[in-house]
Amino acid sequence: MKKEYNLQCYATRTIVGRKHGFTLIELLVVISIIALLLAILMPALQRVRQEARAVVCQAHLREWGLAIKMYADDNNGYFMKGGTGAQWFKTLEPYYTDKNLILCVEATKPATAPSSSPTGGDYLFGSTRKAWSYGGHLGSYGLNMWVLNRPPGESLWGRGPTEQCWRTPYVKKANNIPVFADCTWAGTQPKYCDEPPQYEGDPSASYLARFCIDRHNGYINGCFCDFSVREIGLKELWRLKWHRNFDVTADRPVWPRWMRNLKDY
Repeated sequence: MKKEYNLQCYATRTIVGRKHGFTLIELLVVISIIALLLAILMPALQRVRQEARAVVCQAHLREWGLAIKMYADDNNGYFMKGGTGAQWFKTLEPYYTDKNLILCVEATKPATAPSSSPTGGDYLFGSTRKAWSYGGHLGSYGLNMWVLNRPPGESLWGRGPTEQCWRTPYVKKANNIPVFADCTWAGTQPKYCDEPPQYEGDPSASYLARFCIDRHNGYINGCFCDFSVREIGLKELWRLKWHRNFDVTADRPVWPRWMRNLKDY
C-alpha cells in the first residue's frame, strides 16, 4: 500500500513539475493567424473610419447651412451680396462660434506648395487633403458664388451676368442647387462647360473642377439651397443646377483617366 502511494506521489510530482511551452512552429502559426486577421480587418476598419469622418464633414456643412439660413431669414430671405464672395465665412461670423467648422476633417493641414493664386500674395489653393489659405484663414469648403444676391446688370467676376444668380434659397428644386461643398478654394463660379481636373487634386484646377476632388472615396459632401446635406458623386457635379441657366443636360466632358471608373449620372 505504501509503495502504491509513493508511486502516485511520484507521478503527481512529475506531471506538476513538467514545464509546457509553445514550440517555434506553434508560435509561427499563431503569428500567421494574427497577421491574417489583421489583413482582413484593416480594410473594414479603414472604411469605418472614413465613413465616420464623412459624417463629421456633413455635420459641419449642416452647421453652415443653418448659419446661412439664419442670415437669409434676417435679411428678407436673401443671401449676402458678397464683396469678394470668398469671404462668406466672415459675413456669417454672427451665426457660428466654432472656427473649426470651416475645415473638413479630411483636409485640416494647410497647403504649403506654391500654386497659382486668385488674389496674389501668400494665398494658396488647397487640394484633396490640404486646406486653402485665404487672408490668414484656413478652410476646406467652398461657396457656390452663384447663390449671392448680386445686383442685376453686372458680371459675376467675368463668368456671366448676375441675372443668373439665385439670390435666395426659396426657389424651386432647391435640393439640386449647391451652396457649400468640399472645395480647394473658398468659392467659385461653376459653368457647365468647365472641364474636370486632368489629375486628382490638381491645385491649379479652376471653377467647377475645384469641387472635383476625391475627398470622400469618389464623393464630396455638399449643402444645398433647401439646407439638406448629402454626398455628391464627382461626375454628378455637372448635373447640379449651379446657376439659373446652368445646362444640366449638356454633353458631358471627356473624363480624365482617374475619373473614368467613377459612378456615372
